[in-house]
Amino acid sequence: VKPTEDLVSTEEMDLTPEIGGFLRGIGGHHRSFIPVICEFIDNSIAANSSNIKISIEKGDSGIEIKIVDTGDGISSLPKALIIGASPSSDNTLNEHGFGLKPALAAATLHNPSKWEIVTRTKEDGTVCRTAKGPYDFRLAQRRTTQAPAEMSGTGTLISFTCKEPFFNTIPHVKCNAKLGTAIAGLRSALGRIYSTLIDTGVVDMYIREGGEGVSYDLINPVMPISTSVLDGNMKIDLGTGKEIVMDYFFGVLDDNNLRCYKPSQSNAGVEIRINGRMIVSNYFTEI
Repeated sequence: VKPTEDLVSTEEMDLTPEIGGFLRGIGGHHRSFIPVICEFIDNSIAANSSNIKISIEKGDSGIEIKIVDTGDGISSLPKALIIGASPSSDNTLNEHGFGLKPALAAATLHNPSKWEIVTRTKEDGTVCRTAKGPYDFRLAQRRTTQAPAEMSGTGTLISFTCKEPFFNTIPHVKCNAKLGTAIAGLRSALGRIYSTLIDTGVVDMYIREGGEGVSYDLINPVMPISTSVLDGNMKIDLGTGKEIVMDYFFGVLDDNNLRCYKPSQSNAGVEIRINGRMIVSNYFTEI
């Protein structure tokens, strides 16, 4: 470039995002609690956890949620929390949802300091690695031999506090519902989303209202009762050069179904699952 005589100076600009506005940007447009908690559960299943426990209780600043699994743990907390980093697992479940960081931002939009991640891998031995909010572009990672009571081996614990109106965006839950009613709705929603994985024994999921000393309730699979019209499977290449097996089932819903599968115009449609995990439901108009 030919220098010009009118150039006075060149200076570097600091374009570091303002952290509050940045977090609102990546988390503020997610309006429902279900995709948020499913992001954390998907990560647990992708980490080979066969047991996931969810604790929910009402605190002074909102609804306190704790999710603990028995999976392989997070190999790198910095990579898990760096914006734009690729998923550490290539498990199919990691191809869906909107990622750990946006999910954490959405969950704690009004309580940015109210989150913590504790993880332990086989390589960590007796040491746990911890990161806690508020999120910043430089975040401390603590190492400690004092593990939470819920963790006896490898795994990950994620805890956060969200506002009650956001928690009550669970399907079929009113905005002013009591906590027990909202938890029952969550149990039903998760039982539907992960029904195949629960039914086939891939994962056991539990939920409770309250903290230490309160027993967990098993999340049962919520599956449709229907009369089969046509079912089978076929091999198909979705453009990757590798064939997958696609199972299909067409049926008529029975009156004895739970609410989400009761015969109605709103429940009629197409449900798509990948490796047993429901991705979309009532997907009819789009098709």
